[in-house]
Amino acid sequence: MRFIDHQKRIISFVGFSGSGKTTFIEQLIKVIKQRGFSVAVIKHDAHKFEMDHEGKDSYRFYHAGSDLVAICSAEKSAIIKRNDECPDVHEMIDSLPGDYDVVLVEGYRMSDLPKIGVSRKETGKGLSLPLAELCAVVSDEEITEIPVFALDAYEEVAEFILSGEYLS
Repeated sequence: MRFIDHQKRIISFVGFSGSGKTTFIEQLIKVIKQRGFSVAVIKHDAHKFEMDHEGKDSYRFYHAGSDLVAICSAEKSAIIKRNDECPDVHEMIDSLPGDYDVVLVEGYRMSDLPKIGVSRKETGKGLSLPLAELCAVVSDEEITEIPVFALDAYEEVAEFILSGEYLS
């Protein structure tokens, strides 16, 4: 099964720090890839981050003032671009180098993307957005208003995303 371009599956996972978003997405990627689909991930980081380490060439070029640093090898490539502000998630999606069947976003909770909330009872934090702003939830908490998936329901969430059920 392949999607025509306007049917590309794009969905954001939102939740408080420590809720398990990254771990869930990591396992979800594996399931979607096993089903034969290509996947891109966009991670929103509210803090400053360094992709490279002090002393490495790309770090040195960036800190020397380069507006963009690209690094590549036979195995992978990366682009580090200087921003004045965090780009809109749609700009990030549009700038992906290639076409992907599924784009998973971690964060960007204020965007207009469809969102799956992630929460765990043990954190005591609950959901980061009201249920009305979510199309589903991944949690070990009791919720009945929208689809709820267990914290290890990677196959079921993959099916939910690939089916496009949340797009209606």
